[in-house]
Amino acid sequence: MATIHVFRTAETERVSKARHGTFEEAFASLKDSGLSEKGLKQCQEFSDHSKFFSTLDHVTHIVSSPLHSSIYSCRIALDRVVSGKSIIPRPELMDTGILTPVFGTDYATLYGQFAGLADLSALSEGWESVGPDSSLAHDVEKIKARTTAGRKWLMDLARDAGENTHIVVMTHGKTAHFLTDDFQGTGSPKNRDWDGDLSWRSYKFDFDAGKMVETSESLARRGASALPEEENESAKAEIEAQIKRNSAHTQRFQALALQIFDERKTEAEQELSEGMGTLSLSSDNQ
Repeated sequence: MATIHVFRTAETERVSKARHGTFEEAFASLKDSGLSEKGLKQCQEFSDHSKFFSTLDHVTHIVSSPLHSSIYSCRIALDRVVSGKSIIPRPELMDTGILTPVFGTDYATLYGQFAGLADLSALSEGWESVGPDSSLAHDVEKIKARTTAGRKWLMDLARDAGENTHIVVMTHGKTAHFLTDDFQGTGSPKNRDWDGDLSWRSYKFDFDAGKMVETSESLARRGASALPEEENESAKAEIEAQIKRNSAHTQRFQALALQIFDERKTEAEQELSEGMGTLSLSSDNQ
């Protein structure tokens, strides 16, 4: 039976700018931010020292959120695993942050950046839309629906992968909780989802129940014990309530942010066009 290792991405620029930068820097980083300097260091240290690589020879698939932070976390932290394999970005693994989830990058740009490194077949033109009619809208029922779909897709992948194989999943803190239906740790200090940056938990599927069950080895490594079902449901209900309370605000914020990003893109394209026109005129006069 395959083991699924679910990782939280390294620290992102968005988190870093929100803590230490200006409002303008924090706002700009919402557009699919990469890794912060700290995040890059976390990845390098993980690559150099993590005991995770004892599973190296048995990893069959590397699955990721389509966001830059997750793809780069795979490329750097898991470089020895990624070598010779394609990263598989899945839209179901997108950020589901309670207040300001990050926006994704359009397919054409991702293709230009990661063709040959990532299998982008699960994405299509317009996949990154977060409008109210999109499956990626910041709505608790849609979050549950897409992460449930992601879990079912992983279950099929695990079933086909064979015995004693390993699947790596790189995603975001809240998304990891919804994907696995494991809400242990959401009430920890500073709400440090998934035990912090680049932390991972390992699961096997109970195929009959359609559930992911954390392995005893993973629990021992984390110094944890399995959360009773009643406590898990209570923690999940609290997170769902937080998302519901903030959903309308977040959707309005996203709509405004996208409008500003589009205006900036148009202005930048206009400036580039005018600059190229000036360059052309200058060349003609020589």
